[in-house]
Amino acid sequence: DTQTATVMQNNDNISFQINNATATVNDVPKTMNVPAKLVNDKTMVPMRFISEQLGCTVNWDENTKTAAVDAIF
Repeated sequence: DTQTATVMQNNDNISFQINNATATVNDVPKTMNVPAKLVNDKTMVPMRFISEQLGCTVNWDENTKTAAVDAIF
């Protein structure tokens, strides 16, 4: 009913609502550059925001237009 999704990794908890650019990260509101969206019944979220909130490094290669996420899990 609330169209809310949650990502949990170790001690981190990220909640966000569809079409709302404010996410809650460990009970602290933070603004995403774009809101989460539903596309073909799937929840799409900003990869950089979620990855960085979970402690990952995100690098962009302008030549290949490719994002790489360095996970530290």
